[in-house]
Amino acid sequence: RHVPEQEQPHSVSEGVDTVSRYRPAGFEIPLGRVEAFLKEHSLTVLPADKEGGFAILTLGLFGSKAHTAVSSVFSSREDVRIEKVKSEAKKLCKDLNLSRVVGGITNSKHDFIKVFFNAKTHKSNMPFRVIVSECDTWQKSIATFLQEQLNRLDVDDPFIVKSSDQVIDYVKTCVDEHVYGFSVDVTDLYYSIPHDQLLPAVEECIDLFGSVRFQT
Repeated sequence: RHVPEQEQPHSVSEGVDTVSRYRPAGFEIPLGRVEAFLKEHSLTVLPADKEGGFAILTLGLFGSKAHTAVSSVFSSREDVRIEKVKSEAKKLCKDLNLSRVVGGITNSKHDFIKVFFNAKTHKSNMPFRVIVSECDTWQKSIATFLQEQLNRLDVDDPFIVKSSDQVIDYVKTCVDEHVYGFSVDVTDLYYSIPHDQLLPAVEECIDLFGSVRFQT
C-alpha cells in the first residue's frame, strides 16, 4: 500500500518472483512415530468441528461419546437384518423393472452407510457431530432414484429454504433490528426422519400433484 500506484504492478511481479524462487528447507512430519504413540497409549484423533486442529481422546471416552451421538439420531432395531432388507429391496426393484436401480444395488460395495464424527470442541463436554456417508452403498442407489422422482413434486412448505442465499437475503432485511447472523442446529438426519409422518406427507403431496401425472 506504500508503493506509488503506477509502480504497484511491477512491485507485485517482483514479489511473486521472489517468493517463487524461495524454497524453504524440507521438514518431514514424523507421522509414523505419532501413529505408534497413539496406538501404544490407546488414543484416537478426531478433527475439531469448527475451530480447526484436532482433539485427542482415550478409546474409552471416544466409545462413550460416539454411542451417545449415534443414539441421539438413530434408533436401534434388533428385528432388522440388513441383508434381508437389501434382498427385498432388490426384488421389489426387479418387479418394477427398475433395471438401473437393480444394477446399482448389485454393484454396490457396502451394505451399510458409514458413520464418522467431528468433535464439537467449541461446546462444553465436547459432544460429537454425527456425519453420515452413503457413498458406494446400495441405499444410495435407491435414494437417488427416489429423489429424482420426488423432485418433480410441487412442495407447498412455507418454511422451506432452498439455498443459503434465501437466508442471507432475509437477514439483509433485518438491518434495523441489528440481526447480523444466527446459528441453526440440525438434529434430524436423512435416515432418522420418522416414517409414520414422512410417508403420509409424501402421499398427500403426490395426490395434490396428481397420482397419474406422477406415475407417468
